[in-house]
Amino acid sequence: MSYSGFENEDRIILALNGKRVDELNSNLQQLIKDSFTNYQGNIEAIKQAGQNKSDLKITIGNEFHTYSIKKGTGNSIHQEPIEAFLEFLAQNYGIDEEMKDNLRLFIWGDNTLDGKGNVSDRLSAPQFKKNYPQIIDAIQSFFNTIKTPLIKRFLIEGVQSKLFC
Repeated sequence: MSYSGFENEDRIILALNGKRVDELNSNLQQLIKDSFTNYQGNIEAIKQAGQNKSDLKITIGNEFHTYSIKKGTGNSIHQEPIEAFLEFLAQNYGIDEEMKDNLRLFIWGDNTLDGKGNVSDRLSAPQFKKNYPQIIDAIQSFFNTIKTPLIKRFLIEGVQSKLFC
């Protein structure tokens, strides 16, 4: 059965709300244990309203965290301008100019660093990986060192977050 993103949020809220961590499935238990310092007690899960990045607020005791729930057929879960993301990486993780250019080359995929090449020259991710395996390896190695804070930024707090900066 297929569920829209809103139905998925409702299913997650239903699975969490009023429960204790030991009553959850293993995936939700891991989410709670990774997010909360004290996960003893009943869980409150509610939808966030308004223009927040996050869709869901989970509270246990006095601690709460917000989450962005995504589900769909597209391949994007996080979007922001590449230059803003590179600036974030420079300020927080010391990315160098060579790695910035590697990311620009990959993102644009048109053999330019600014996306001004011909659209017909754009490479898919698998094509890019085949043509530039060393660049893909370098990018992967860099991101592997900061995987956890990036996932939290992409899925939990969003672009404007100061929590993980």
